Amino acid sequence: MWVQVVASVVLVLLTAVWLYSRRRLQYWSNLGVYSPPTLPVLGNFLPLVNYKQFRWEFMDKIYKTTSDSKVFGFYEFFKPILSINDLELTQKIFIKDFDHFVNRRAFDTSGTDAEELSDMLTSAKGAHWKGIRSVLTPTFTTGKMKNMFPLVLEKSEGLLDYCEKEKDEQSVIDFEIAFKMYTLDVIASCAFGLETNALTGKNIEFIKNIEDLFKITFWRIVKAMLLILCKPLFLLLRLKLNAPKTGYFIKLMQQTIEARKNGPRRDDFIDLMLDTKKSEENVNQRGKHNSYVLTDKCIVAQSVLFILAGYDTTANSLRFAIHLLALHQDCQELLRDELKQLVEENEDRKLTYQNVMEAKYMDAFLAESLRLYSPAHSIERMCTKDYQIPGTNITLEKG
Repeated sequence: MWVQVVASVVLVLLTAVWLYSRRRLQYWSNLGVYSPPTLPVLGNFLPLVNYKQFRWEFMDKIYKTTSDSKVFGFYEFFKPILSINDLELTQKIFIKDFDHFVNRRAFDTSGTDAEELSDMLTSAKGAHWKGIRSVLTPTFTTGKMKNMFPLVLEKSEGLLDYCEKEKDEQSVIDFEIAFKMYTLDVIASCAFGLETNALTGKNIEFIKNIEDLFKITFWRIVKAMLLILCKPLFLLLRLKLNAPKTGYFIKLMQQTIEARKNGPRRDDFIDLMLDTKKSEENVNQRGKHNSYVLTDKCIVAQSVLFILAGYDTTANSLRFAIHLLALHQDCQELLRDELKQLVEENEDRKLTYQNVMEAKYMDAFLAESLRLYSPAHSIERMCTKDYQIPGTNITLEKG
């Protein structure tokens, strides 16, 4: 008797879940948008996280079968996501109609150990995002990047010394290691104001901590998915999202900011952000209208973002670039000739910021390298208000 009751209850629940899932996973078909076959509840989640296949391979396969359409849809569980095939529509979303797509994917970390992530430029939303961007954008002007150039040049010369040493001692150069250490030295110097000296084999603690920061494990993926799908349960279980060593970098940045407030300038990323606070103090003294100012917590977040966004992407892009130069040695000679000619025009025969800006062939070469081997295969935006897709009868709902 009880077995029959339990079996009946389970059957009813499964049927209810299936019907609910079927209704939720008809969102795109109801709008006349193609989407690949789905699984109940999971949608297209499994092929998106399949360890045997990269996410972009799954997306590329659908793109090629729907290339005559402007869009196609898919699902992460019940979440409908639209992928854009059309370049003109992409430009409208990112530029002309940007007011409909201001935010990125919602990832609420408030109340968790990763709360500081919400202050990163890539996570901030609405007015807060706009305020942070208004402060950070001027830090990348030509004049300020030019002032930072000597820091990068110094590390580049260190990379050459490292390669010469490896060539002499090992007869080969492992560029994966070389570019990771070089990128780490540059970012640490420009963003953190620190001398990591990774290329010379010093400061092992910093190197180990950053490697741990980028280590992706199954358990980390599970916790991130639980936070997205059921935040109350994530908080109830008192789980921690941050990599164990994230706190190391946050503490390090807090110490660096305090030391820099009354210490010597380096004209690096931290100095440029702290300048906004000093400007605000001057404005307050004159009694004028306040501008958007970064808090210390926000400055720490941007500095950590700098290393999260720049470390792996830059190192990998450099590796692909020299791989292409090795494959196409005629292009390698053209690039070398261009740079030699630019440098020889300088009195001290040293590379300058202006040389880099004038190197048209190098700019084209790097652009083509990034086209062939993009460090990021997709860019996401969240629809913040209903949007009628031009030339179609499809209306994207907010969210």
